[in-house]
Amino acid sequence: MLCSGKFGLRLLFLVWCATASSAEQSNDDDVDIFEDIVSSGSNDSNNTENGQKLNAQSNDDDVDIFEDIVSSGSNDSNNTENGQKFDISVKRDELQKKLYNLLTPIGSKTEDLKAILDKTFENISNRIENKTVEIIQSDPDANQESCECVEIWMCKNSTRNQYGTYIIQPRSLYVKEVCKYNQICCYKSDMIEKSPEPELLDRMQDCGIRNVNGVELAIAGDKHLEANFGEFPWMIGILEKDNLIENLIRNIGGGSLLAPNVVLTAAHKVADKLPNTLIARAGEWDETTTDEIYICQDLDVEQIITHYQFQYKVNNIALLVLKGSFKPSPHISPICLPRSNQNFDHSGCIVTGWGKRRENSTDYPHILKKITMPLVHRNECTDKIKIILGPRFYLEQTSICAGGEKDVDACFGDGGAPLICPIRNSPNRYYQAGIVAWGIGCGKENVPGVYTDVPRFNSWINSELKKLNVDSKYYTA
Repeated sequence: MLCSGKFGLRLLFLVWCATASSAEQSNDDDVDIFEDIVSSGSNDSNNTENGQKLNAQSNDDDVDIFEDIVSSGSNDSNNTENGQKFDISVKRDELQKKLYNLLTPIGSKTEDLKAILDKTFENISNRIENKTVEIIQSDPDANQESCECVEIWMCKNSTRNQYGTYIIQPRSLYVKEVCKYNQICCYKSDMIEKSPEPELLDRMQDCGIRNVNGVELAIAGDKHLEANFGEFPWMIGILEKDNLIENLIRNIGGGSLLAPNVVLTAAHKVADKLPNTLIARAGEWDETTTDEIYICQDLDVEQIITHYQFQYKVNNIALLVLKGSFKPSPHISPICLPRSNQNFDHSGCIVTGWGKRRENSTDYPHILKKITMPLVHRNECTDKIKIILGPRFYLEQTSICAGGEKDVDACFGDGGAPLICPIRNSPNRYYQAGIVAWGIGCGKENVPGVYTDVPRFNSWINSELKKLNVDSKYYTA
């Protein structure tokens, strides 16, 4: 079935989110004036300008007004407050008075501040009432045409790069943009009425092929280590249904697609679960939206097969057999299973997942992340971990190590996710070398992470899949 809902929404509200949309539409002088006013009033109470003292006192009511505006305006224009219709002009006047008391602007800056506030609330009002932004033309007498936020693939005016993909730029959570990151403000005359039909495939694509440039969508710069849409088409999100709240699901870890109806993951993520409480999600990318050019697919888990000798750090591997098969799609395909004696290119391995970026971070990325790291030799890994766990530590033969560079690591929430390594002489094609298993914190320098050694379990995996009548062509390079 198609994705029934998104999970893992991480909300962040800052006071200035209400004003950010106006910054691009005001000129640099306005911004300079506003910064001048704020910087003058935000220092200690002894600041002076032209011999006059600036008042820097504030209280929580200042923030409450902004919160009222955003919370009231985020619903439809018929919102009421205490039985009365929400009036943004009243909120504007209240905030204006509060800012005057807070900053005590001097001379001409009073009018400058008022002009900026008026422009800000005009933009907020437009977004609340009809979510339409006017394009202001240089000729004031020219006919003005409005544009609306639509997905980038729903506008004729959108452009593709040389690889045929749309380039998008996820914005910071601290800035409230007019359009979402995967949207464009499109003139009505350029809008496409019907969403483009997804490419129909009659079979799953070959295993291990990485879509380096994304499937239809790519991120500009990927400075936050985000994967492109569909870049790792074997990536699976493993979800658990809440037994108390209907329709509530949560992400408990990652996995990889071996065949249309089989997922490979870590045993420690699923060994204590019931099959009917789990869902495998393929084609996921951004956990917070369903507005993607190709939608993700959900399948219930029918059977959990854990290794018969699993003991947390030993034989930490499991297969999930699904109720049905994922439909072939450009952004969904399996990973290749390596031979038991496979020789990898150790330098360009990648781990993917929706786990934390750093150990001390309080949030999780909502867009799939990718981290490139080298494999670490067993002896070197053992020596480094002994420094922390003591001389008696022994790295099990069923485990391998990777990483050990500062802030370059899988982290909390990535358990079960695949560690992939390049297939020699096959550009952009990968084997699965490992499964995220355990670590000592994450991202610590000279402390590698530990992964289940997938090649060692080649015989076990093939044996179990043969019992299920799964064709090995899906996962064989």
